[in-house]
Amino acid sequence: MNDEDTAKPLLSVRDLRIDYRTGAGRTVNAIRGVDFDLYPHQSLALVGESGCGKSTLALGLMRLLPKLGRIPSGSVTYRDPNGKTYDVLDLSTDRLRQWRWSEVAMVFQGAMNAFNPVLKIVDQFADTMKAHAPKGKKFSKNEIYDRAAATLESVRLEPKRVLPSYPHELSGGMRQRVLIALSLLLKPQVLVLDEPTTALDLLTQRAIVDMLHELRAELGFAMIFVSHDLPLASELADRVATMYAGRIIESGTTRDTFMTPRHPYTRGLIKAVPPVRAAALEPTSIPGSPPDLAALPTGCTFRARCEYAIDECETTDPGLELIAERDRGVNHEAACIRWQTVHLEPEEAKR
Repeated sequence: MNDEDTAKPLLSVRDLRIDYRTGAGRTVNAIRGVDFDLYPHQSLALVGESGCGKSTLALGLMRLLPKLGRIPSGSVTYRDPNGKTYDVLDLSTDRLRQWRWSEVAMVFQGAMNAFNPVLKIVDQFADTMKAHAPKGKKFSKNEIYDRAAATLESVRLEPKRVLPSYPHELSGGMRQRVLIALSLLLKPQVLVLDEPTTALDLLTQRAIVDMLHELRAELGFAMIFVSHDLPLASELADRVATMYAGRIIESGTTRDTFMTPRHPYTRGLIKAVPPVRAAALEPTSIPGSPPDLAALPTGCTFRARCEYAIDECETTDPGLELIAERDRGVNHEAACIRWQTVHLEPEEAKR
């Protein structure tokens, strides 16, 4: 990929909206007008509390929403290796099946639930290759085994041990690695990961993080990952987007976001992280809870929990405002009318 190609985004999301229909006939606006670009080799972290829309956004990008979910408006423009662009939301069912895994793949949250419990791992690799192969491409049994074995070795697993096993015969860390191997099987340009280290012990988390660093350096894929773990985001991501009530409310480089946050919610998330140094400040939680997405308040959706709120916040729902320009679409932006007053104390930034 030449310099001209890396200067163009792989994925461009514009004014994306995702709704859920409830049993009471109400509509929940789970994602409200999200915009972002993902460039080659970039790693974007989506962070925020549970229920803020991170996983819904990831599933929406893959068009894997549950039956009650729909995308009423917006676009998800993808650029393939040949430079051709198209809106993923317009793809037919057959074309969408080929696009998934061969172009953009996903590692789902909960490794045990992501596997078919009655199929051996080798059969699950075979099913993935057959279901998502490019049109007209056929794989022999030997090709499937060889590619599965090579991919497992890339995630530090022994193929002879793993391929004949059932999912329940593997540890949690091994299952997570197998999921990552499955996602890389057809060499996609973009990898989407939903909470990739959830329910894993600290040593296994460390191994998964190191492995992802190595795989990105070797294979050159771009990455979007969902996490509520800010230390993980700071280590894996080049850029961070903070989500709240279905919107991106701050976006920027990892350094901009974590060292000089300009939205009170991002600042609150950072202050809530347990310190790693004995002399560091104690964590402080954000008061209150996120709003009901089916009955959002007027004005800024964070104002009821915000120490910076003023009367104008009751009537103004601000969009993202440019704070600092950076390269390749990683400008620092925040959706707050008082962003100039938001800052971390020096000790708070040393967590």
